[in-house]
Amino acid sequence: MELLTENSVEFIHNKFNDVYSLAESFFEAIKSEEGYKTSYGFFSGNYIKLKDKYAYQKYPIPVITIENKGDIGFNIDGVWFEYFLKKDDFIRSNLEGLIIKHKLEIYGGTHCLIDFYFEGKSAADVFESVRNSEEEIIGVAVYLNDMQYMNIKESFKDVCSLLKI
Repeated sequence: MELLTENSVEFIHNKFNDVYSLAESFFEAIKSEEGYKTSYGFFSGNYIKLKDKYAYQKYPIPVITIENKGDIGFNIDGVWFEYFLKKDDFIRSNLEGLIIKHKLEIYGGTHCLIDFYFEGKSAADVFESVRNSEEEIIGVAVYLNDMQYMNIKESFKDVCSLLKI
């Protein structure tokens, strides 16, 4: 294992502290401001995209779960939202708006390696793929490149509205 320089250690330390502090602050604010039923924890087993490939994260990252809505994950490269919807509920969503406004992935809720969406695919084609699949639950992940509190809050509300949840 390669030893890190003192500057690298300091950078990694500060980055994790920033991410964890943002998650804690956001959790405290959202549970009181919005009245959501929420939980907060640290979970490993996520993936991060490095050099266009997914890398497994053995280390835990903070995740806020908002009951009947979805999860908000705080990672070292940004914030993500994850939702799981019944197929019929997903088909009623405003997918066109979601595609226009957000960077996202849509995949099977049971078989997460089934990708229903890639950049450039139309909402109609996604809905057709979902309808023709055996998946009963559809996963939607939205990725933010912004870690500003208000942008996270407003983006989460916007996505929930577009998904009609």
